Amino acid sequence: MMKSLKVACELTEVSESLKTLIDYIDVIHYCYLKGDRLSSQLFFESNRFSDWLENVQTAQKKIQHISDEVCPDDDTESGDDE
Repeated sequence: MMKSLKVACELTEVSESLKTLIDYIDVIHYCYLKGDRLSSQLFFESNRFSDWLENVQTAQKKIQHISDEVCPDDDTESGDDE
């Protein structure tokens, strides 16, 4: 039961992070559609996109880690980290 609670908490944390990342990109997209090219240009030129992408990749790795904990892959001979 405790492992299920831990997994649920970890998934909730990742979900909240992804929600924030989605909201952020939605705002940039909305600004772009409304003609505010400066906001979208700033997003891409000021390294914010790289930061955003890094956070998405971190969330993906956390989800994979949780998945691996819940259902370990016994096929270690493949050498595939994905």
